[in-house]
Amino acid sequence: MKRIKWTYEKKKRMIGYLFILPWLLGSLFFFIIPLIQSVIYSICELELQTGRMIVKYMGFDNYHRLFRVDPDAVKLLYDSLGKIIVQTVYITILSVFVAVILKQKFFGRLFARAVFFLPVVVTSGIVISIISGDPSTTQLMLGGEKSSMLVKSFELTNLLYEIGFTQEITLFLTGMIDRVFNITWVSGVQILILLAGLQTVPGHLYEASKIDGATPWESFWFITFPMISPILLLTTVYSIIDGLSDYSNQYQAKIIQFANQYMNYSYSSALSTVYFICVITLIGLVFLFTRKRVFYMVD
Repeated sequence: MKRIKWTYEKKKRMIGYLFILPWLLGSLFFFIIPLIQSVIYSICELELQTGRMIVKYMGFDNYHRLFRVDPDAVKLLYDSLGKIIVQTVYITILSVFVAVILKQKFFGRLFARAVFFLPVVVTSGIVISIISGDPSTTQLMLGGEKSSMLVKSFELTNLLYEIGFTQEITLFLTGMIDRVFNITWVSGVQILILLAGLQTVPGHLYEASKIDGATPWESFWFITFPMISPILLLTTVYSIIDGLSDYSNQYQAKIIQFANQYMNYSYSSALSTVYFICVITLIGLVFLFTRKRVFYMVD
């Protein structure tokens, strides 16, 4: 029997396949198969009977209902996508800013890193609702009438109106302030990844730029930013997916409502399919516009 000769490259490739095998199996059974079933259910009428489910083809009636009949579906979809685009920009800027600061050497750096990593540990939707001051959740969980006003800006709203700002500008400014806590809370993973990426930037590049007379600002834009651009792309995609699957997403809440409360799985599947297409399209556009701007250092 002839013995198979394994080269070093083949061994490395096989080990890589073994490492990603659990992910491939998980994607197949927990993502691809449910996705195909959801698409099939979206063009069918589901009738639940004892011990079985009858599936009848009905065409694209659910999609017609979504885009033409339902007054809230398209609006909620646009609002969700618009909100996550703006939030992703805020998260990316904040994450880079905080990661650069946490990379510096200063007293209490370990504590500061732990504070920004805390949201990664405390990820419960109930906890974030109580902390951010959601009245219904706070009253339900704590049995009280008061809710936390940790990041609300009611006083600032009155002040801006008295100064003479218009309603549009006031709502924009107070909306940004009210979202500071939530944006900071969901930036923990991005900060951690960017911090790890900043620590991999070769130090000799900064030494050479300093010798050439580059300022810290120039070093950031011409060394730090290009070197962490692949990680920025990763954190951007993560922020988009994380935001679109957030518990506070109203479009996602509508999908869950039709599935659990109304038991209308076919229309819920149509909503999910459209949502999935929009998410994939948004991520594809991110890759399309950033592929020529991402720098990969070749050894």
